[in-house]
Amino acid sequence: MRNMFSYVGKHSITILLANIFCIRFLHLIRYYFMLDYHGAPTDIPQLYNDWYWWMVYTLFSVVVPLGIREIYKK
Repeated sequence: MRNMFSYVGKHSITILLANIFCIRFLHLIRYYFMLDYHGAPTDIPQLYNDWYWWMVYTLFSVVVPLGIREIYKK
């Protein structure tokens, strides 16, 4: 657990820079493919109404930038 927090802490600038793009991408996917979603594609995601989407957004906005960084690094 300590190594995971250390790794995320070392690469936090990568996460912050890519965070908005990942959240926007996931928001667009949610808008176009989820029939029950009623927001506009340009809206800022409202995560307080959904009980599980906050976890999806968080994992997507942390794992994807770190994965892209690792691929770019190799």
